[in-house]
Amino acid sequence: KPLMSTRPRLKAASLGTILTFRLRGRVRRAMWRLEIKRGGACATSRRRSRDANLMGLRNGQPLPRRVGGAKWRNRAPPGGVVVRILVTGGAGFIGSAVCRRLVATSGARVLNYDKLTYAANPASLAEIDANANYTFVQGDICDRLLLDKTLAEFAPDAMMHLAAESHVDRSITGSAEFVRTNIVGTHTILEAALAYWESLKDVGKKVRFRILHVSTDEVFGSLGETDYFRETTPYDPRSPYSASKAASDH
Repeated sequence: KPLMSTRPRLKAASLGTILTFRLRGRVRRAMWRLEIKRGGACATSRRRSRDANLMGLRNGQPLPRRVGGAKWRNRAPPGGVVVRILVTGGAGFIGSAVCRRLVATSGARVLNYDKLTYAANPASLAEIDANANYTFVQGDICDRLLLDKTLAEFAPDAMMHLAAESHVDRSITGSAEFVRTNIVGTHTILEAALAYWESLKDVGKKVRFRILHVSTDEVFGSLGETDYFRETTPYDPRSPYSASKAASDH
């Protein structure tokens, strides 16, 4: 029967998710089973804890889970192809979470390229520091020579650009570094990536290569108490920080 109010803490990942509860055999311990159907692809995972984690499905398959308190187990993507992702600013608050997530759940090889400025926290990467799929390079995104060398050696399939100077207050008292990092640095990233992309001999890899640029809602200016930012919201930066991020977006 469909699982309704009997387990209110169990939430569906989407409207298309179907949850069913089955008792298997006449055993004393009931076994929960989640049947997740999306676009004709089904995946089944047994519930090992009180709350089922239904978020983060990849190709219809549940992401790896902790087993007996052990570290997350890496799984190679379908077909056995290991994706290589270069993350800039991976020692920051958001960037470190991205690196941990990628290494823990995707089976991808991750290279973290970070300058280690005031905003970096290497301790946040301690749990993946010894992982064979994780590599760290200390570098400035404005350093074109080091970027070219890193791209050539690591040969990423994709880049996630999170490196940036942040905080509105800091930008007001020292805007020059924001212009250098957020605007010039992003431009350097794009030029280095373009040169790398043009050098690729593998047509398939060339077609698949992508760059994800991470911005901030600050580029939209101030928000009222009842409204929301949308993709159609006009840019309205109010500080050197948001102005520099808006420039890097364009």
